[in-house]
Amino acid sequence: MCLYVFLAKHFNCNTSVLIAMANQLATKTLDDKEDVFGKDFFDSGQHAPGTFDSYSFDEYCLSFKPLSEIIKKHFNPKRVLDVGCAKGSFVYAFRALGIEAFGVDVSEYAISCAPKILQPFLSAVDLDKERLPYNDNSFDFITFFGSIEYLRNHRHAIAEIERVMVNGGSLLLTTIYKRPKGDVYRINAHNKAFWIKEFNGRWNVPTVYYGFMSDYFRRPTISSSNLSKLKGFIFGKSRFSDKLFVHLWDFSAALHILDYGVILLTLKKS
Repeated sequence: MCLYVFLAKHFNCNTSVLIAMANQLATKTLDDKEDVFGKDFFDSGQHAPGTFDSYSFDEYCLSFKPLSEIIKKHFNPKRVLDVGCAKGSFVYAFRALGIEAFGVDVSEYAISCAPKILQPFLSAVDLDKERLPYNDNSFDFITFFGSIEYLRNHRHAIAEIERVMVNGGSLLLTTIYKRPKGDVYRINAHNKAFWIKEFNGRWNVPTVYYGFMSDYFRRPTISSSNLSKLKGFIFGKSRFSDKLFVHLWDFSAALHILDYGVILLTLKKS
């Protein structure tokens, strides 16, 4: 406030006018999401925290293919929604398995980069304030990868996910637990305990949790992360060791040691 008073005196104008102008500028910056999540966000050629230097549809298809197969193995979904679908790679992977899949993303640019044959199944939606363009009880599985941390109004998004999810449907969410230094995009990073509390009430951990998560950590990825190398070195490839790794992962998340996590929940509406 002292700064506004100083500026008002210096420029001979009303303090309330300056505050209103500042608020309007901040709102425009936050709400003009097509500018924020446009080409510079996905394909700038220069990596900044929270963005991509080049978001390759084909590379993400390779990454999502084994994951979509794991989801089909454990849940056998009929209709899937990918929230934060970007260019539609996950949707493509599900459809390649014969699963009816759709995607939503805030970025019209990203959707325009998806293959033409895929675009009818993708929709531009701002889940900070807009409704999902689907009827109630439309999906039995929803993926929400690396997106909730970009939202300011995640409770609206959760309410919409609950609305379009069938009773007994499941949600697979990944998110960062800590906001990296210099990251101006992922404003909503919290630890696992926070998110479990936000989803508390009608959401429960499914009975297939450890079996699914074991397969999740064993799946092939585009590149081998240090965490995957450490897992392989310590625990090998046995089912028991994978389950132990999941326990240790959850334990580390509870202690706020990890900065990235995976959350799997099932919705019980009644």
